[in-house]
Amino acid sequence: MSLVYIQPKDGQYREKKKERQIIPWGPATLLSGVGGDGCKLEIDSLVEVTLEGDVCYGVIKWIGQAPEDADPSLRRKVLAGLEMEEEMETLTDGTLNGKRYFSCPPLKGLFLPLTKCRKDQRFFEKSSALDGIHALSPAGCEVDREEVVRGAIEPCTDLRVMCSRYRGIQGHLNSCYLDATLFAMFSFSSAFDGILFRPREDADIPQYEAVQGVLRDEIVNPLRRNLYVKASHVMKLRTLLDRLSTVAGLTSEEKDPEEFLQSLLAQTLNTEPLIKLANGQKSFLYQLIPDKDERLVLPTVQQLFDQSCLGTSIKFLEVPPCLIIQLPRCGKQYKMYPRIQPSLVLDITDILENVPRSCHCCGHVAEEDSNSLPVPRAHMELFAVVCIHTSHYVAFVKGGSGADAPWCFFDSMADREGGETGHNIPEVVEHSDIAYWLSDSCTQQVLSVKEDKRLPEHVRRLLCDGYMCFYQSHDVLMYRDIKEEPYKKVY
Repeated sequence: MSLVYIQPKDGQYREKKKERQIIPWGPATLLSGVGGDGCKLEIDSLVEVTLEGDVCYGVIKWIGQAPEDADPSLRRKVLAGLEMEEEMETLTDGTLNGKRYFSCPPLKGLFLPLTKCRKDQRFFEKSSALDGIHALSPAGCEVDREEVVRGAIEPCTDLRVMCSRYRGIQGHLNSCYLDATLFAMFSFSSAFDGILFRPREDADIPQYEAVQGVLRDEIVNPLRRNLYVKASHVMKLRTLLDRLSTVAGLTSEEKDPEEFLQSLLAQTLNTEPLIKLANGQKSFLYQLIPDKDERLVLPTVQQLFDQSCLGTSIKFLEVPPCLIIQLPRCGKQYKMYPRIQPSLVLDITDILENVPRSCHCCGHVAEEDSNSLPVPRAHMELFAVVCIHTSHYVAFVKGGSGADAPWCFFDSMADREGGETGHNIPEVVEHSDIAYWLSDSCTQQVLSVKEDKRLPEHVRRLLCDGYMCFYQSHDVLMYRDIKEEPYKKVY
């Protein structure tokens, strides 16, 4: 049996990062070991055990030598402390003989020999789902082989180094809905970093840290440091979400970004909703539901947002850190408008609760004297647009903040090598003129081009294929980052 030991001084207390609590670490505490099926098991491994003839499932929370006061049948054995999925009357809350080894809800803590544990078969990747994923990246693509990157890695700050073939997230087996969304969320923005570092709470599922770890250490961090993520790591996340959420078919079928966000944020990571409405409702994204205005030839997201909120009497309770807006279309079949111009800056002031609407003529507070002070405007910055065409999702992403930041285009399946038995090649391409094409000064130029096919290809995809826009509030994110900094240091 191959074991990895930690050797602190006797009586010394160390912080166990995985569980984010202070517990005594003795010389017999282990980081990993080998289970009954010969597989390496460690903290946060998803395992199955057989109890009274039934297969039960749990997550390893502690590994160590059996204490001297343990049952004689357990002495001199390496034990695993599990948090089980289901409660059982004979289980504990992470204590053994009155001593705490880890924390979990009551009646879910189980201690047994590590050799009785096996990898959870529900999460084994089926061979059919992995066909075409190379064990190693193709030669010559200059991809860093460090595929698991731990810690807190900041978003990429130089768009030019990201722009190349074999950059971004490798697509495989209808994964574009997820690839494009993850690249939009994490490549150049920290807007969603809170979900990478939030400590597990009692209300979270037992597999919370396993899902969070795969997302952070095998996808987001490698994307930011190595600029490339292999499809096999994305498949691990897809497999977990497919099993743990109500969204079926995540490992192989075509899905939409909102289904992925529902599975990841709402059902698996139990994330605090981004949007809080004055009526008490909460949501992760806002679906535009405007009445079609035949006079609008090139509507902006700002126009459709204002019209939708006014028509539904929606009021936001506060400025969200991020605002995901789903444009008025239904998959690849229906589009309310043939072209929609994403607004570079979104003004949400007039839909905030307890903020009087401003006069559109003079800019001052409505129903007040013209010399009244204007309401401070609440602006959000566009940082990504996910697009769809012929069932394939891609993303335009801003490489930084500010009006002058460059943009890039990402396609997780831009090319393919090796035919049916080969693999997809992701690519990131710089487009420095995106801000110009989305500016008010360019509107007339766009309107003068009557046929979509006469627009530059990247402009056509951005205006005609838009599916979802991502906005962020730097003021709210700055305040949030200050609160989350202690959690990042744990990693």
